[in-house]
Amino acid sequence: MQVTDLTAATSSLAVWSAKRLPTPRTASAGVPLSEGVTSVFLGAIAYVPVALVTGYADWNYAVAAVLVLGLSYALCSRRVVVGPEFVAIRKFGPYRLAEADSIASGALKPSEHGGVLTLRTGDGRTMRLRRAEYSKPEVNAALRALVLRTHRTYDEGVIGAARAAVASRLRSPPLPARRDGVVGCP
Repeated sequence: MQVTDLTAATSSLAVWSAKRLPTPRTASAGVPLSEGVTSVFLGAIAYVPVALVTGYADWNYAVAAVLVLGLSYALCSRRVVVGPEFVAIRKFGPYRLAEADSIASGALKPSEHGGVLTLRTGDGRTMRLRRAEYSKPEVNAALRALVLRTHRTYDEGVIGAARAAVASRLRSPPLPARRDGVVGCP
């Protein structure tokens, strides 16, 4: 597979249109639908106290609509695209593009919502992928292939940390045995 237009796209490091991203694209991921709907719903509900305090003034509806539309855009604009020779991450604006060779290090960091995969490029940029993005099977496989193809030393650390995180989730404490010897709740 040959990547087309990678040098033209990476000269700017920012690509506004998905059509201008290099091809082929192996995988892509965005915000899960359930997370998006829940966030927009909670954003609309959170505005209710403001409407109550202001007595449901006419301008409240316009402000609420703008806030819900802004939150919807923020959620919909989040996207990760992975190709055989590049990673592109979009958050609010243009896609930030990094060639596979320019990725200097990577690390999995724990967070409140499942972890963040951080990729650092040679020019000092940091690209972050949330768990919902990098745990999608096709994105995970594409990232793994991209990381292994570069033959860098951080590969083992990132892949080892990912394996350890999965293994720790799979391990659970044994269920207590009841008095009659049956395993389960007492």
